[in-house]
Amino acid sequence: MSRVEIYRLKKGGVQEVVAEFSLVDNKAVGKGNEQFVKRLETEGVLDKAAKPPAKVFPTDGSRFLQSLKSHFNSGYLTASEVIEDAPKEA
Repeated sequence: MSRVEIYRLKKGGVQEVVAEFSLVDNKAVGKGNEQFVKRLETEGVLDKAAKPPAKVFPTDGSRFLQSLKSHFNSGYLTASEVIEDAPKEA
């Protein structure tokens, strides 16, 4: 499963996970801070790799996950690279 974690820098330099988006049935599903997740679901993020740049939303699946890293790259909010977890066995 593919996922991206979004971190917020807290006092003392400690990072806290604000939200995590995982790919489920080709859609990015968010969990974590409800307001933060809801905002990304409604407003999307800019895919800077597209020519011209265009907004992408969780319904765009892996394209949305890949765009999070370039969208959240400040000292206070940072997104991880896409993390590929091994599938869980039943």
